[in-house]
Amino acid sequence: MGMGYLDVPEVILGYRSFELPIYGGPNIDLTYLGIQRFTSESNSRDDDIIKDISRFKTHALASNFDHHLGKLLPRRYDKIVYCCMGTYTDKYRKSVLKFLDQLVQLFYSKQNWMLIYSAAGSQARFSSLNQNQYPNIKIYDFTPQQQLLPYCDLVITHGGLNTIIECVFAEVPLLILPFAKQADHRGNASRASYYGIGKVINQNKKITLKRLEAWMTEAMNNPDYKQSLHNLKKSCNAEEEVGIEKLRKVLKKKINSIN
Repeated sequence: MGMGYLDVPEVILGYRSFELPIYGGPNIDLTYLGIQRFTSESNSRDDDIIKDISRFKTHALASNFDHHLGKLLPRRYDKIVYCCMGTYTDKYRKSVLKFLDQLVQLFYSKQNWMLIYSAAGSQARFSSLNQNQYPNIKIYDFTPQQQLLPYCDLVITHGGLNTIIECVFAEVPLLILPFAKQADHRGNASRASYYGIGKVINQNKKITLKRLEAWMTEAMNNPDYKQSLHNLKKSCNAEEEVGIEKLRKVLKKKINSIN
């Protein structure tokens, strides 16, 4: 993740535990701070979405939700899949929208699975979707992601670092499609593949509904992914305890060298 500038301390907003092996040993000038995962109270809109989503996960509701609420609903969902592709740019927007059309089409036939899609402002594209006919597909402009993740069985993403790390801490397996060539998504996807926390799809691979369903099923049911997520979460947690203190020492050393 670091650029390796000589004699210049670097602060990495990520985790050394999620770094690819560095040949020749770790660079002592790199300070990994982790990523700040915000836990502030959600606003009223977010609360409404949480209430809407929490009703469907009847087999794994958190203790602070009413376990009897699911009995009032007409059906239950075996799997909850969350998809977020970030605020994608025009350079790969076409590829992302084509994939999302396929994903929604797949869920037409998977009535026992629920899809939650964070449209990042493009919700209007799916305005023609009849959510009364397909109640298992929920599309929002934005979602309170960290609060949703504990209810999810799988996250489909473009490979943004924040989403990947949040999935690590929620221990939710990933299906990663790194559409962007110029951003960090492919590097993040390589790290996710190396540490075995999900399935990465090569962009040269043709996406079909049959393949998409198979990839999702594998990612949700592979116990190795869950174990790797658990192990990586422990390592990242340990880093957070020392990251800030290490930054103080690095800055103090640099200031003293200047003076």
